[in-house]
Amino acid sequence: MATKKKTQPKKIAAWRHAANCSICRHPQRAEIEALFLQWQSQAKIAKEYRLGNRLTVYRHARAMNLFAERTSNTRSTLCAMIERGMSSSMKVTASVVVQAVIALSKLDAEGRTVEQFEQINSHAQFLNDARWTHGQMLRYAETGELPEWFEKDSPDTLVRAFRDDKPPN
Repeated sequence: MATKKKTQPKKIAAWRHAANCSICRHPQRAEIEALFLQWQSQAKIAKEYRLGNRLTVYRHARAMNLFAERTSNTRSTLCAMIERGMSSSMKVTASVVVQAVIALSKLDAEGRTVEQFEQINSHAQFLNDARWTHGQMLRYAETGELPEWFEKDSPDTLVRAFRDDKPPN
């Protein structure tokens, strides 16, 4: 089976691009690029600044490597979407706003995804187990003897950790 060779996009010479680009020569270039980085619609930008069509914005963004910068700007985009979704004038469902909030909570300051893990305190769970009797608690406190139900129901590593009075790894 023949495999398809992945081709890298052609590197665009900035000087060649700038010579023919209506955005590079536009007096409001900074505003146009800022809107692109804020995830505004390319078609809307093209229409508002009379640039022809969205492909003009796309070609400029590709030549100036604005896509990478815009991707790292995901955090502010989610914030804006949440703000707009909370206003009554925007037709965004509650589900979309909740999903945006969840996505935002998983991003760090640089816009990279960071999974958050809940750390479970084994000792707290162990001592708050409803199966403890008063006598078993006293015996454990005085001698370190574990109740039978704990030794039956728990993995060996957890039992060893409580015998040695060390939290498990």
